[in-house]
Amino acid sequence: EGFRESGSICDIGSVMSKPEGRSRKEIFISYGREDEVKDFVKKLKDSLEGRRLSSWLDTTDIPAGSDWHAEIGVGLQNCRALIAIITKKYISSRFCKKELYGANTDGKKIFPIIFEDFDLGANGEVGAGVKYVISDINWTFFRKGKDDFAESVAKLIDGLNAAGIKGEVEVEEENEEGEDTEDGEEEEEEEEEEEVKEEEEVKELHPRVLCDICKGAVYGTRYKCTVCPNYDLCERCKAKGRHAEHAMTAIKSPKDRCHRGFFCDICESFIYGIRYKCLKCSNYDLCWECKGKGHHSEHKMKAFQAP
Repeated sequence: EGFRESGSICDIGSVMSKPEGRSRKEIFISYGREDEVKDFVKKLKDSLEGRRLSSWLDTTDIPAGSDWHAEIGVGLQNCRALIAIITKKYISSRFCKKELYGANTDGKKIFPIIFEDFDLGANGEVGAGVKYVISDINWTFFRKGKDDFAESVAKLIDGLNAAGIKGEVEVEEENEEGEDTEDGEEEEEEEEEEEVKEEEEVKELHPRVLCDICKGAVYGTRYKCTVCPNYDLCERCKAKGRHAEHAMTAIKSPKDRCHRGFFCDICESFIYGIRYKCLKCSNYDLCWECKGKGHHSEHKMKAFQAP
C-alpha cells in the first residue's frame, strides 16, 4: 500500500539518487489497494504509456528483491508529477498520504483524480492535510458510471501537457523538400529545456520555494534576500545580476532547513524553516505557512529555527 511505516520521504531524498540503468519516469501514480482501483490504475497507466507519457507504478517498477520503501522514495524523487487516485481508502491511508504530502513538500505537480464521490466540507471525510493539498487544484473526475473514461483521460493529458509534461514524439529530421521540420527557434527552446531538465535531475530542489524573478522552482543554490521578506532567486537569475541592490544569503541545500521527524499538525507536511511548537499541547507543531494563516492561535507557540 505504498510507504512502509519507517522513515520519511525527507530522509530518503537525502540519500537516494536516480537508479542506475533505469530511466526516470515523469509521473508517479499514487493509489489505495482496492481491487477495483487496481484495475483502473492499470488501464490509466496503459492510456498514459500509449501517449508516450512515462509513469511509475509500484506493481511494475519495483524490481524483485529490492527495498520496497526505498524504491518508492526513488520513484517520488525522480518524478515531475504525482497522480493521486482519490478514494475513501486513499484519504484514510497514512501510506498514501505520505506519498501525497511528500510530493507536495518537494514541489511536484499534483493531479488529483476523483474515483468516487466524497465530502470535502469542513466536517467531511478528508483530513486537514489532504484538504490542504488538493482543495485548490482542478480535479479530474473518473467516477464509475458518471464520467466518460476517454474524455477524462484527454482532460488529464491536456493538464499534463500544460504543465510541461509531454510524451516523447518521434520527429522526422527532414521533410520532402529537405528542410528541417523544426525551425531554429524551436530547436533552441528544446535544447534549453533539455539542459534545464538535466540540471534539475542532478541538483536538489528547494521545496515550496519559487524564484521571484522567473517564477520557476529553485534547484541547487537558493539565494534569499537579507532585506526583503520572502524574496528568493534561483541560480540562473542570480547569475544574471538580478536584485543586485540587496545582499543575498546562499542556501546550498534544502536539507539544512528541514526539521527531521516533525510534521505540521494542520497540513501534515514536513516542516521547513521555522517550526512553531505549542507550549500547552503535547507534541503539537505548525509550519510557518499554517502559523501565518492563524491556525491554533488560541495557544502560545515557541519558534524554533531549522537545525
